[in-house]
Amino acid sequence: MDRFPTSFSSRFSNRIVSYLPTPGIGSEGGMEAKLAYKAYLLPAELPGDWEPQIRERVEEMFAQLSS
Repeated sequence: MDRFPTSFSSRFSNRIVSYLPTPGIGSEGGMEAKLAYKAYLLPAELPGDWEPQIRERVEEMFAQLSS
């Protein structure tokens, strides 16, 4: 049983660790979406539209591994 079915970690990301907001959180705003990047010493916030693109690519890679 997968304990965290909607979570994934990113490796080989040029040593960048950050919160990746979903489109919903990005549009709502709030501290996580608008200020979390500062805690990770990034130059700007990560837009919410990145999450679906990364999720799609990760799912493609898992599908290739399982075939």
